[in-house]
Amino acid sequence: MTTHLLAGAQPVFLLSVYKPILFTAAVICWGRLIISLDRDLRINFLPREPWNLAQVGAGVAAFLIWLILPFWLGLPLAALIVGGAFIGYAAWRNPRVEEHRRWSFSLSGLTNPLNKVQQARAQHRAVVQVLDVDGKPVQVPPLDAPEYAGHVAIENVLEYALSCQGERFDLATDGQQTAVTVQIDGVKYPQAPLDARVGLSMIDYLKGSAGMDVKDRRRKQTGRVTVLVAEERHTLSLSTQGSTRGLSLTAELNAAGRRKIEFDKLGLLASQKQQLLPALDEPGRVVLVVAPPGQGATTTLYALMSRHDAYTQNLVTLEDQIEHELEGVNQELLDPAWTTEEINQKIKTQVLREAYAMVLSRVADASTAAAVAEYAKTTRFYIGVRQDDGLTALRGWIKAVGDPQKAAGSLAAVVSQRLVRRLCTNCRVAYKPDPEALRRLNLPPDKVSHFYKHSGQIMVRDKTQTCPLCRGLGYRGRVAVFETMVLDDEARALAASGQFDQLRALLRRQKLIMLQEAALMKVVAGETSIGEVSQATREKKP
Repeated sequence: MTTHLLAGAQPVFLLSVYKPILFTAAVICWGRLIISLDRDLRINFLPREPWNLAQVGAGVAAFLIWLILPFWLGLPLAALIVGGAFIGYAAWRNPRVEEHRRWSFSLSGLTNPLNKVQQARAQHRAVVQVLDVDGKPVQVPPLDAPEYAGHVAIENVLEYALSCQGERFDLATDGQQTAVTVQIDGVKYPQAPLDARVGLSMIDYLKGSAGMDVKDRRRKQTGRVTVLVAEERHTLSLSTQGSTRGLSLTAELNAAGRRKIEFDKLGLLASQKQQLLPALDEPGRVVLVVAPPGQGATTTLYALMSRHDAYTQNLVTLEDQIEHELEGVNQELLDPAWTTEEINQKIKTQVLREAYAMVLSRVADASTAAAVAEYAKTTRFYIGVRQDDGLTALRGWIKAVGDPQKAAGSLAAVVSQRLVRRLCTNCRVAYKPDPEALRRLNLPPDKVSHFYKHSGQIMVRDKTQTCPLCRGLGYRGRVAVFETMVLDDEARALAASGQFDQLRALLRRQKLIMLQEAALMKVVAGETSIGEVSQATREKKP
């Protein structure tokens, strides 16, 4: 009966080209498996003959069934018989060998190659390549991994922020969702909220790449990570902190590069630079740099310090946060744990070391101000002051020092500033301003033909489209506007006697350009809009 069946099956079998090849390959693999099992029996001193006979018998039975039955039906049955014999041997074997020789069964051998393929596909598709603290690429999660959604979300946020020259992005996640905001030119733009799990994945991915403790979700941590976007390197300065409400992350984009601006590119008007430069070039005395928080005072302090030659002069900074490394300058952090006495001693030590110029990000208290006023006889000080206007800062300085004569005598200049957004030159729209409005702004109507306003839209073939340069925001970048009060002996005498109205009148006679006037000049030049100037220079109510 069996011979009859084989005789009937053989002609059909031989009609196919790939079936004999597959059958031969299966026999070879089975033979190698039998040899491997026999070697394992010998190494572990297990009975060889019965198990070899069992494996051979199972194999022969499997191949006979494969030949008798239709080819594609016999194949899985044959594999099941051979596989069952092997699993039976493994189950009998493991309890009889040492623990380190036991076999374990998992699908890792099958899934690992698949994961590698998926990971390679994800790496190839990645728009953003994250580098770890050693500068090595961080593997992009595979496409089917839960972490992959976090990587894609990071790509989307970075693509939008970098294309708009954004300064930072913030993630705040709770149990429900993750809020995402991107700060561009000082304005926060909310993005579509994300699932809480995606937000946590984003935070953990960035923290791990920066070498931060991913498991610690409460303590404040800082780190830095580099990303490649279109082969350009960008630095993310990270800060994370947890609370009972959830976890938050702030990432500043290219902070050092944004604060590295040369003095000539700060935005000072030509007449302002002409007045200010002689005061900056004389040794000693104090220059107050006045601005509310977030209005570019640190950038100006760095630019003023960079005018000095760091290789021939001893230059020092004492800062709450070093936001940009100045080449050749000794930059030190102000430890929050330091007392006022310790800060004053640190300043004194640097003066005794013949510091030519020193940047102080803030004045600790009145005793520090008094000490600086004394040391300013030989050392130039650039001091950051968080105030709204120059005269208020000047009054505060005189009050802090305690001695009006010494306080006023120590000052070289008071530089006040604001940041205003630049109009996108690709989509700004010109318009003719109202003559009466120009008169209220002290601008001659006959000399100002047009202003510009933001748009965010361009015309392409008679169709309105979003401006690709500013992504529809209408602004791109920021520029500083200044008020520079340069004090000569007469001005210092008026300040020391408290005659601030007379001081302002004197400075106006000396061609002082007020902050709002400087901003309006930027409007006339087409750099910014009247609405932006009104917003930036508006006086706050007490």
